[in-house]
Amino acid sequence: FVGLVSFMPEIPRANPSQPRTYTSESKIGALIDEFKLLCSYFSIPSFLVILLQAIFGLVPWAAMSFLIIWLQYLGLSDLASGTVAMCLNFACGLGGPIGGAVGDRLSKWSRFHGRPLTAQISVSSGIVIFLIILVLLPKQLHTLPVFAGLITVFGLTASWAGVGCNSPLLLELVEENSKSRVIALLNAISGAASAMFGGPVVGMLAEVMGYKVSEGVGMDQMLPVEREQNSQALTYALVAGILPPWVMCLLGFTLLHWTYERDVLRLQAQNQDAKEAAGEAMTDSLIAEKGAKAEKKNTNLKVEQNGAKEEEMQLIAEKTAKVEQPGADKEEEQ
Repeated sequence: FVGLVSFMPEIPRANPSQPRTYTSESKIGALIDEFKLLCSYFSIPSFLVILLQAIFGLVPWAAMSFLIIWLQYLGLSDLASGTVAMCLNFACGLGGPIGGAVGDRLSKWSRFHGRPLTAQISVSSGIVIFLIILVLLPKQLHTLPVFAGLITVFGLTASWAGVGCNSPLLLELVEENSKSRVIALLNAISGAASAMFGGPVVGMLAEVMGYKVSEGVGMDQMLPVEREQNSQALTYALVAGILPPWVMCLLGFTLLHWTYERDVLRLQAQNQDAKEAAGEAMTDSLIAEKGAKAEKKNTNLKVEQNGAKEEEMQLIAEKTAKVEQPGADKEEEQ
């Protein structure tokens, strides 16, 4: 719910000196305009690709909520399982800056292919490492150092997609005043989808594959047969909930090699057309303004000329009156 309304603060401006303008004066009209703007993002092919891969890509992260209990079924203690989870969180925290740096470096190497390649490397590493953890790792290596090492490498490399590819790409696909909206919309939809299809799906798959919940019986008190059955069922459910979604995510990032450049060039062309149209409008406005100033100047000049003529006529009249005045006085004296 929080994700779905995270774009709502964009409707009122935080800065009252820069008011938003809407086609409708009512708040309902403003909401309709905002909804239309959000819907317009779905006409951008790269946004659709990023959205779909984000939905698939976040499902495995939600499915990892079963990782601790899976490790406990494998024989690790509560402390050891918690340590592995701590290593994952710590490594993901370090992996974000690393992913950003790698994305920037590869973007300099290839303007429109570096960031998709960053995400492909990240997702591929996650697929390989979890394939090793869930399927290929022999039981004699199910120890804390092995799991902690693998999960640390996973956290350092599998957390690059969002910071190294998705967010920077989205910022280039929309206008300046839409950057926060499009990221909020992506996080809202992908986060809701991962919450719906991540953990719940893994839980249902585990039950379908034979996982049984023993009420009132702890894991240490379960029979070895039941424990092994639950462990295998949870392993199959984790494999189904993690690996196939990441494969789809990898295919989605592959499509960005074709859509990303086209969408960026299209937006640049639209901005260039808008600038040219604004320049033409400004030129017309300046021409009209200059014409108005010239007309006003001509009018003022005519007024000044008329005033000068009136003053000249008045001076002539005064001189004529002075010349005629002595003759009139002599006539009066005679």
